[in-house]
Amino acid sequence: MRVLFYCDVDEEGNIIESIAGELKRPVIPEKQWDEFFLLDSWDIPNNIQNYKVVDRQLVLK
Repeated sequence: MRVLFYCDVDEEGNIIESIAGELKRPVIPEKQWDEFFLLDSWDIPNNIQNYKVVDRQLVLK
């Protein structure tokens, strides 16, 4: 299942706000987000506290 994931990050790449939705039932962003990712599952959004953004990539902290 494909997941659309939008997030805002601080200066260190820590995710401070995010939204996600399935590709077949997408969320419609109401603002401009810092980053966007198309993911293969809900694993990252469900464990977002373990991730940050480095060089426009989601990485484990």
